[in-house]
Amino acid sequence: ELYSDDRTEFIIIKNKQGKMYYSGELQLNIFDSSSKLSFGSIGNENLLQVDSVDHDQFFGGMNIVEGDELTLDNSFDFNKGLFLERATITCCIYDLLLYRRNIARKRFLKLLNDSYKNISKDLVCAEDFYQLLLLEKSHNLSFENPETLLTEITQHELLSSKIKLQAGNLIEAERKLCNRNQLFPKFRDSSDVNMPDLFRSLQKICKTGIERHRQNLLAKCPNTNFNLVCLIKTINHLPRSKLLYIQENDISLFTELIELTSEKSNLGNKMFPVTFVENVWNKFYKKIEESNRISLKLFIPITNGIYYFLLKSFRCVIEEIVVCKKQTSASELISFKEGELSIVDPISWSSSKLYHESLEKQKQLIFNLVKHFEPGFYSSQNRFSYTFKLLKEKDISTPANEIRFTCIPEERLTWLYIVDCALAPILCDKSNARFKKLSSSVLAGFVNFIQVTEQDRQESFRVATQNIIKFISQTYPYFSATSSTLTDIDSSILTKQIDVIKDVLRSDEDDSLLHHFSNLLDIYNEYWEHRRSIVGKLPIPCSIFKSDVESVMKKLLEIVHKACLRNFGEIFMIKFLRMYNEFLKHLKGINFAWFISKISYFKELKGIVEEVTKGNITAYKVKEPERFVEKLEKKQGEPPKHFVIETIKKLLDIIILLFNKADWSDEDCVKSVGDLLLAIGHSFTHFEDQTDYIDPEHFVRDCTQPFQCVVENCKDYSDFKKSLDSVENFYLNSRKQNQIGIQQALKFCEREVSRAAGKNEFQIKINKNILEDCYNRYTKKMVSLENLEIADILKELKKELGKVQKLPFQKWTPKFKQNVLPVLLAYLASVWSFQESKDVAIIKKRIEPHCVQILCILRLLGVDHEATGVPKHFVQVLTGQGKSLILGLISALIALTENEAFVVCYSDLLAKRDEKDFDPFFSIFSQFDLKSKISYNTFDDMAQKTLTRKVNGIESSLHSITEDFVLNKLNYKVVDNNKDFKRTVLLIDEADVFFSKDFYGNTYNPVVFLEMKELLEIQPKIWKIVESGITERDTVVRKIRELIYERINSEKYGEFGT
Repeated sequence: ELYSDDRTEFIIIKNKQGKMYYSGELQLNIFDSSSKLSFGSIGNENLLQVDSVDHDQFFGGMNIVEGDELTLDNSFDFNKGLFLERATITCCIYDLLLYRRNIARKRFLKLLNDSYKNISKDLVCAEDFYQLLLLEKSHNLSFENPETLLTEITQHELLSSKIKLQAGNLIEAERKLCNRNQLFPKFRDSSDVNMPDLFRSLQKICKTGIERHRQNLLAKCPNTNFNLVCLIKTINHLPRSKLLYIQENDISLFTELIELTSEKSNLGNKMFPVTFVENVWNKFYKKIEESNRISLKLFIPITNGIYYFLLKSFRCVIEEIVVCKKQTSASELISFKEGELSIVDPISWSSSKLYHESLEKQKQLIFNLVKHFEPGFYSSQNRFSYTFKLLKEKDISTPANEIRFTCIPEERLTWLYIVDCALAPILCDKSNARFKKLSSSVLAGFVNFIQVTEQDRQESFRVATQNIIKFISQTYPYFSATSSTLTDIDSSILTKQIDVIKDVLRSDEDDSLLHHFSNLLDIYNEYWEHRRSIVGKLPIPCSIFKSDVESVMKKLLEIVHKACLRNFGEIFMIKFLRMYNEFLKHLKGINFAWFISKISYFKELKGIVEEVTKGNITAYKVKEPERFVEKLEKKQGEPPKHFVIETIKKLLDIIILLFNKADWSDEDCVKSVGDLLLAIGHSFTHFEDQTDYIDPEHFVRDCTQPFQCVVENCKDYSDFKKSLDSVENFYLNSRKQNQIGIQQALKFCEREVSRAAGKNEFQIKINKNILEDCYNRYTKKMVSLENLEIADILKELKKELGKVQKLPFQKWTPKFKQNVLPVLLAYLASVWSFQESKDVAIIKKRIEPHCVQILCILRLLGVDHEATGVPKHFVQVLTGQGKSLILGLISALIALTENEAFVVCYSDLLAKRDEKDFDPFFSIFSQFDLKSKISYNTFDDMAQKTLTRKVNGIESSLHSITEDFVLNKLNYKVVDNNKDFKRTVLLIDEADVFFSKDFYGNTYNPVVFLEMKELLEIQPKIWKIVESGITERDTVVRKIRELIYERINSEKYGEFGT
């Protein structure tokens, strides 16, 4: 037993059968603080434990090697040193310092591993790897001491703080471990505590990260042009460090440039050749090869995404110049010698206009900007030099804005440069002083738009820039002091439009700025373009109609003006003007030829007019209007009206009537005007039938009165829209009604059946003779009913049904299908036609089912199937060709024969829509009880109905029956079996969706959730019983049952007492 002088330290040595065992406690001064080293033996093993003030614990196996013995003759300190020399740590069971060092190392390496995931997108990550690569190159041999490597990392100025922080943590942990181990017994295997080769790990991570970066870049390569792809893949030849000069955004830019070479311009040709992109890439690649930088941050980014958008703007300007300067092609304005873009400067204009000067300056500025941002030349360190001429003037900008200009990123300032350059020639001209003042707030708002919009949405900026230039360029002539053509209405419309733009630009909502600003300008530009090219250039068939055409123009402007005066948001303004612009396109397509009736013809007009004959009706087209008028004047006759112009004037008056709906909201009023404009635009196709009328006044009536009735008789917007849809459908369908006859329809059907049989092996045939006979029988009955009112049609139908034996559809004979069904179908179609045509009844025409729709119904019912019953059948009806009508008529026909129709669809919305649309039609046949035999369902609804039962004669769902049964509210003996479906026909809408994996083959799984509040009382009751000390299972169960019986016997659940 060896003790220190103060007896705080001791070593005990025991000899057991010739083997020495050591135990004791020693004090070690580690990190300037005392640590207690305890050791002893358990069985044949010596164990060592160290506890420090900092709780840096150690526990492991120990062995004492042979050597000088510890004796009482030596001092305790000498024995202590001798013991520590002979002691060897054989294994480490627990070492907190080692654990902390390993964790710090793991975190450091994990940070590097995580970093390379973003190496292609994050400049900070790329810079870290770049600096680590340079560090690796600066040492030919590995760092033997990891602390030396880590110290260099922590002191590196260009590495990120997070890398240096983790490296610092690892140094601290390593130093603590090394310092302790110097005073510690030695380890038998130093690899247990020495740090694995950090330099090799770092090399491996760098290699993996660079390879990941290479693969990321190659994955961004486009696949649209093989030669360019091969060109871009030359990055494989770059050294690892220089590969980091390229980021994903750079490859994305070249991908966009390659797409640009394949895009056709509005002139119909491809403006940018492939050699252009090749030339740009070569410049870009050469710059990388020649560069050798100490930091990526001083070099990257070497491209700017705005380059692509500037090229698109440049293309738009060239296109506009070609349009304005006629007999000029794009190849005369720009050239690509060996792929190098250059421009012809200056352009020779035939006339001097401010807009031409604007285009010239835009072309030059954007070309200079393209060169500034060109890959291979661009550097983020160099700013583009431009002096504002317009946007910094006091009435457009403020001193505060001028200061903020210097804080705007260069790629955003670029769009302000372009607007300033384009509009300065126009707005700085003295003749446009009035318009400059009017538009200054719009420009100030545009500056704000560029400044505050979140994220760099360059395409939005580009489109907005293009639109604001176009808007001001198109509208300034109306205000010009020298060439103003602005009417008072035009002035009011433009002022209101500018007010709306200002409101949008003042909005604090970025989304509003982004979504509405460009849309507004785009739709305004389209309006003014149509104002110039359509409204301002309406054809005048003859000088005598000049005032009529001017009246049409005035009415067109009045509609927009009245809409602008209404109080509604920019979204409705966009929708309204979009419909108005669409209407003008339809107006532009009208044939303004002057037709006269046979009554106005006399023989002296031969050669001046051209005869047009359709059937037994003859009309005349006036070929030489002015001579025609002269001839009439000699005969002292009054020129006949131009009935197309008269019709348009009347239709515009009807539109203006909608603004007089005093009890309608502004939104409903403007919405209805937009809807009416679109519907009238669609009806212009009916103008082609002008020569079908003996009396042209009837033509005017048929084109206008249905719309007039809708406007005059509607109570609210909902009523208006419903009636308008019917009228619009009439004009759309009336021209299609006779486009395809039964012969052509049967021919198409036979062709499709043959294709289906060949491709899908469907065992289907078609008998055209039977189908044609059935269709003729249907048509004959329809003709006989066309002059009857609905009430009379229903009386005739009742008589017809009295002669018919109402059999299940499985027993329908060929004779029944071919003779009875077409007649019954005609009754149904006649009622539907009468109902749908009520809004156009005034012109004595009806909307009727198309022959293809009738043919489809006849095929579905198997009229050409020479056997009893109705075969299962697929029918393909394209979108918009009347599936809803087919299903509605066939359902009604099935119900008339005392069978039931289940119409099912995957969509609850579509099913409810069709049910609602056809409810008025089915209601007309209330005496035949059709509605009870027709149901519109989803697939789940259908499954539920097949599982219904009758309880005491009342139909109930399986859900309610199950719930009542479980809760003891139901006597199962009164439940009848489910209904008989033998007379039920299943009609599946959107059958292709039904046969998808979401429906076909799946099961319907009904679940009942039983709600009883008393069930919630059982759990708390169990806890109360157990907390009272009762834990025996049978006793707990008995007490719970007592609670249940108590609740069952209560007044609320008295029925359970049975």
